Amino acid sequence: MKKGMQAAIILLSAAVSLAIAYFAGTLAEDLRFASINDAEYALKKMNLPKQYAPAFCLHGYTGFRDSFLMTTFQIQYSIDREDLLERMTNTEGWIVSPVTEAELRGFSKCFWYPDLLTIPDNTVFDAWFYRETSQPILGAETAKDCFSSIGNIGRGFEFGVFDVETGIIIFIDQFG
Repeated sequence: MKKGMQAAIILLSAAVSLAIAYFAGTLAEDLRFASINDAEYALKKMNLPKQYAPAFCLHGYTGFRDSFLMTTFQIQYSIDREDLLERMTNTEGWIVSPVTEAELRGFSKCFWYPDLLTIPDNTVFDAWFYRETSQPILGAETAKDCFSSIGNIGRGFEFGVFDVETGIIIFIDQFG
């Protein structure tokens, strides 16, 4: 009888362990999909409502001391794009003014990873955002062209562009 009782306890322990492992895995999977929406985070950092954030975006982060974060996403509906552009005209940090692909590529030389900025030739963005998060260092580069109002470029900054025609938003958070 003792052997039967021991076998039953071992089987019961194994069943409980399997049940715990199953539910822990299910919980971990649910938490993975409940994580922060990177598009919402980007909109929040650029003083815009998160209601426009799509479920899908491209996101990368270096995570080092001098970190570089880039998030790209698309606002799908034209009515939302127009509404967002209207909000940008009255939102701190946003400048509603054309930014050509050449001007953006020139400014991207200030990014830690300028080659990651992939935009089609001849794209013209309708608005741009800039907030300095770390003061410029001695000898810092001065912004040119449509970005000249920035002056000396900070070592750390948050930057974004928006194209109302395609709905593309690119957000860069560079911390140095």
